[in-house]
Amino acid sequence: METTLFLFLLALESALMVYSLVTKSYQGKARSLIRIAAFIGFAALIVASVIQWGFRWYALAALLFVWAAFGAWALLKRREGTKAYRARSVVFRAVIGLLLVFLAMIPALLFPMNQPPDATGPYAVAVAEYTYTDESRVETYGDAGEARKVNVAFWYPENAEGVYPLVLFSHGSLGIITSNVTLYRELASHGYVVAVPEIWHEFEPAGCVLAYDQAGADRGNALKLEKELRGLDGDSRAVLDYLNTHPNCTSKLGTLGICIGGHLSFRAAAKNTDVLAAVCYYATDIHKGSLSKTGDDTLASAKGIKGELLLFWGKQDPHVPLEGRKKIYNALCELNVNFTWHEFNGQHAFIRDEGHRYDPALAMQCYQMALELFHRKLGEGDLPATSAGGPAESKH
Repeated sequence: METTLFLFLLALESALMVYSLVTKSYQGKARSLIRIAAFIGFAALIVASVIQWGFRWYALAALLFVWAAFGAWALLKRREGTKAYRARSVVFRAVIGLLLVFLAMIPALLFPMNQPPDATGPYAVAVAEYTYTDESRVETYGDAGEARKVNVAFWYPENAEGVYPLVLFSHGSLGIITSNVTLYRELASHGYVVAVPEIWHEFEPAGCVLAYDQAGADRGNALKLEKELRGLDGDSRAVLDYLNTHPNCTSKLGTLGICIGGHLSFRAAAKNTDVLAAVCYYATDIHKGSLSKTGDDTLASAKGIKGELLLFWGKQDPHVPLEGRKKIYNALCELNVNFTWHEFNGQHAFIRDEGHRYDPALAMQCYQMALELFHRKLGEGDLPATSAGGPAESKH
């Protein structure tokens, strides 16, 4: 994106110069309109999250804003300019404009946006979304008395016949679709069905992704306190129950989550003995017991974990400080839980696909460790849908 935008702006300035030279005019009106449009287009790319707003774009945003402001002022004054046309002046202005674009783009070019790595597995990946109805529960957020509905997105091996292990993924507080697509795709490419239920589906429209800004964080933190534990636990169990009997699943169940989802992955393993493996990335609130409006019993429930835990932490994560990590570690040791513990020099959300904290190299390292656990605990491989008897070859 950085290089494309840089080349586009250079081409735009060069085209304005050539057009002015050919028409022997400064083309003040056209220049003003184009620069206003350039600023609006740049702002639209930020709003659409095509460009991830940050320090890399401050200089370019300032340049485009100033140019747009001067262009708007010139149009309002309706001044085409009274100076006699000079080709030398046109070229000089173009050179200055090109130099300013280059200087403004230096931060973005020197610090390009991290690109998520490609999936490493042998399968192409497909995506589907469904809304499941849990007839065993009544929706508590409303007075209609309807059965509870859970929105779920799936990443799974495309055009691959057979049955596959299931990984229930719990997303962070800010959404599902864009936050960890790389991880979903990586797992699915290795022969796993990844199910991602929306945590906040009672409060936000289907597919909603809260923005990675202060307003989004405030909304996510508020919902974290508003939703009840029985809703969180029930949603996880409903998806596990449905897929546990699905003809394309092996009934080998694992969980994985990030941020609050890491907490939910931990909690799902503690509350469901059929969860054989659970991966938790920088799981928040476990050490404080602060999930939901009434708090939670997650850490105390760790004694119920029958599967194996894999936990990842960032040493620079302010949400789970050193004392909080020690509290969780000591509790797991005292309860004799089977777990593996990794701490990295990383911030909160270091494996999230978006944002300046994303570390693709570290993320891929963590993905591979999660795959090793799932292969070992869940991986029966690409089993035939109906076995004719005898051992099945494992592709894991």
